[in-house]
Amino acid sequence: MRLRPITVCVMLLAVWIHGPAYGFGGEQGGEEPEAAAPGVHKFHVSYGRMAVEDNMAMLQIRLFKDDLELALQQKFAEPEFALAVDPYADSLFTQYFNEVFILKQDEVAVPGRIVSSGEDEMAGEPMWWYMVRFDAPTALQTFTVRDVVLFEFFDDQKNIFKVRHFPSEKEFSYYFTDGAEEYRISF
Repeated sequence: MRLRPITVCVMLLAVWIHGPAYGFGGEQGGEEPEAAAPGVHKFHVSYGRMAVEDNMAMLQIRLFKDDLELALQQKFAEPEFALAVDPYADSLFTQYFNEVFILKQDEVAVPGRIVSSGEDEMAGEPMWWYMVRFDAPTALQTFTVRDVVLFEFFDDQKNIFKVRHFPSEKEFSYYFTDGAEEYRISF
């Protein structure tokens, strides 16, 4: 049986994200860090993991649910908006995301599209995640990523981003902050 590249990339991303070195939450074999009071967290951060194979990239991005809801409420002037796994919520996030997370190949933006979304927890804190797919015209060997997700809403926002290339398994990590919003990635 021959697997399509998308199937392989999604499978590799799932193994990489959900493997023993998940990297978001408690240390491997340790306890979860002490949580802040429900609904109150001490920092503003997003965490993204991207798998790249040939001309396709799959990104899982995780954000604090309350931060993302507040941002989308303000951005779209919808004070009653609540995150949900539905086409409307996904469409608002997609519009916002493609403005603030920009993957460029040869100076041309490659838009992301939502594949799935959902809610989970980190140390008792509600999180929201999205799986985003990018289809570039040619193999993603060199590209830039600009990640300013939630920067306009929180002065202390930081975004952590890991990218892994398949089949080479080269991996790089980036820390996006005010003044360090864009990086060039080459495999």
